Amino acid sequence: MPLSVRLKERVERFIAKRPAAHYRRKARCDKDSATKKYLVGVAPYVEINRMAKNILDNMGVPVAQQGVYYAFVQKARKVALRHSGGNLRKEIENLKAEFVQKGCDPAILDVLSKLVVGG
Repeated sequence: MPLSVRLKERVERFIAKRPAAHYRRKARCDKDSATKKYLVGVAPYVEINRMAKNILDNMGVPVAQQGVYYAFVQKARKVALRHSGGNLRKEIENLKAEFVQKGCDPAILDVLSKLVVGG
């Protein structure tokens, strides 16, 4: 018996055993729960970006220059997830030095680093 016939029979048996309505309902439930989990997981990152935008707007940073500060926030967030304590402070200071060389204001970087790291 050729492979295509056996595969066709398997697919037909699979479809006959399992009602389509059950799987549509299950997929709908899975999609709802996956969406909720995604929103819970992404919310902190979105909130940090919103707060960073508010800080940058309040400090008068032009929109054309805000991208560099957003990059700092993203890198600081990555560092904060990997390090803690004194190591974290050193890494943040290194990041600040790197972004000051790119032309960022150290005072604004201090405020943004406090936003991400706290304290």
